[in-house]
Amino acid sequence: RARLMVAATPGCLHNRLAKVTPEVLFVDVGVPKKEQGRVNIEMLGFLAFLLDLREDQVTIESGGESKGKVVALSGIKQDKRQLIWALEAKVGQRHDAHFAADNINAARNFYNKQAVKRRAELDEFQSLREDMLAAP
Repeated sequence: RARLMVAATPGCLHNRLAKVTPEVLFVDVGVPKKEQGRVNIEMLGFLAFLLDLREDQVTIESGGESKGKVVALSGIKQDKRQLIWALEAKVGQRHDAHFAADNINAARNFYNKQAVKRRAELDEFQSLREDMLAAP
C-alpha cells in the first residue's frame, strides 16, 4: 500500500500529470472547479489509469474538499520511488477527461436496471393480488 500527496488543479482542458516531485504529484483535471465531487472522481480515475490500477484501488484518504489530497494506492507492487520514476515518464501527456462521466453513466445504468426490475416486481405483485381478489 502506498500513499501519495496530490495537488489537483481543476478547470483544465485535459487531464494531465503536470509535475512530479518526490513529495507531491501535480495533476491538472479536466473538470470544472465548481464540481468538487466530479473533480475527485476524475482525478482518482486518471491516477488509476496512469498507474495501471483498477479505480477501486485508488482512494482519497484525506483532503477530499481541498486542492491538496492524500491518495492511497492498494494492490500495488512498486515502492514509492519506483512509482515516481514511472510517473515522471508520463508528465505532460494530455488525456481526455471522461472518468467522472463514465462513473455517473455507470451509476445511472445501475439504478435504471434496478428501477426496471423493481417495476417488474411491483407489476407481478399487483397482478397476483388482482388474481387473488378475483378468485372466489
